[in-house]
Amino acid sequence: MFKLSVTLFLIVISFDVYCQGSKFDEWNDVKYQNAKPSGSDYMTALENDVIYYTNLARMNPKLFGETYLKKYLDSTKKYDSYSNTLIAELKAMKPLPPFKTDKILYDEAMKHAKDMGKSGKVGHNSSSGTSYLDRVKLLRKTYFGIAENCNYGYSTALDITLGLMIDEGVPDHGHRKNMFHEKLNLLGVSFQPHKTYGNNCVMEFGTKE
Repeated sequence: MFKLSVTLFLIVISFDVYCQGSKFDEWNDVKYQNAKPSGSDYMTALENDVIYYTNLARMNPKLFGETYLKKYLDSTKKYDSYSNTLIAELKAMKPLPPFKTDKILYDEAMKHAKDMGKSGKVGHNSSSGTSYLDRVKLLRKTYFGIAENCNYGYSTALDITLGLMIDEGVPDHGHRKNMFHEKLNLLGVSFQPHKTYGNNCVMEFGTKE
């Protein structure tokens, strides 16, 4: 079973994604069309975009660091030990295949995001105290490996994606590891209102291999 992580993001800074320039133009290459989720009309545009940006980072980590991450950090001024480790890792990381969407994982992500949203709680346990492993025990019969990321307070797809990748306050960078795990290849994302933090986003990862 893959390691799980959760962190709480309290400082919300919206990032304007109006990006131009030669580096960003490289993303227009037809090979990056595979980053766009397909067959996922059950997810909202924002939920699909979280997967899209995550896939771009997996497909070309170095370029992602030089474009989306750099522009985000330049605009938010959040250069610190966490963002610096992400910059270094993206430069050295080998490309990975994009995630494919999965309806069962989406359903689990939505269930947990709605539960946390209504209760105002955070974390992987359900509002009634059921542990993550007990929550997903049926999934463990179908998937060889599963993992989950939870994000609170961010309201745009890129803010959510980059916030989890930077993983501020999480020493082992568990969210980042899930997003770049070479064995995980399936993903469902749900974005729901949250009683305490305005909204929350859950990413449910899996692999059947």
